[in-house]
Amino acid sequence: MLKPTGIYLLDAIMRGGFPAGSLVYFIADPDSMAEVFLYQFTSSRRTYYITTARKPEYLRMNISSIGCVKDLGEVIFIDVYSRYYLNGAGGGRNDEEIIEWIEETLEKIRDEERGQEFNIIVDTFSFFLELNVDSFRIIKLVNLIYEIVKECGGLAFLFVLSETHDRKIENEIMNIADVIFKVDIERVGHRMNNRFSITKVRGMSPIPEFIKFRVGPQGIEIDTSRDIA
Repeated sequence: MLKPTGIYLLDAIMRGGFPAGSLVYFIADPDSMAEVFLYQFTSSRRTYYITTARKPEYLRMNISSIGCVKDLGEVIFIDVYSRYYLNGAGGGRNDEEIIEWIEETLEKIRDEERGQEFNIIVDTFSFFLELNVDSFRIIKLVNLIYEIVKECGGLAFLFVLSETHDRKIENEIMNIADVIFKVDIERVGHRMNNRFSITKVRGMSPIPEFIKFRVGPQGIEIDTSRDIA
């Protein structure tokens, strides 16, 4: 069974969306404004949005600016940012504590939502990859998210900044992931083109070429010059 992502043309390219229960490793150039994909992914179903880089109120304003996301009441923010940076939990000495807290939070969601379909978005998972903890703890967290999304039948997105992290642990996570979604910028002379590719989709054929997109007033606008019929 395929689950729509919330971006119509992306779903058309994928013949309906991603397989239910997919863990998506979403790698992006920070210049590409790829976070707008994440904002639109919230429109597909109830979403638990784990925010590590900004306060939820700022994200809420950004998501609200995209006209296709109609019901922000279905977006539940989990504020790692404030707990870590503003409430004294950070600074390197309590990195293990923040991992334990997010695991406990995810387990509560698992219990409360049992039998319901939902998304999980981690923006950014780069935050967790840079914590001063053993790599086993990170893989354990990935596996927890993997098991939860498999049980609920929604989609989970781990947003990671490209060319930033240790390749060994990234390879381990990409091996676990069902989908690998890459966003980058193609520089041609004085022009820059945003583009994405989907190089792995477990149970389906990946997309064999780059697809251009731009960020417009209504969010992600995918180049329709290719044949997606």
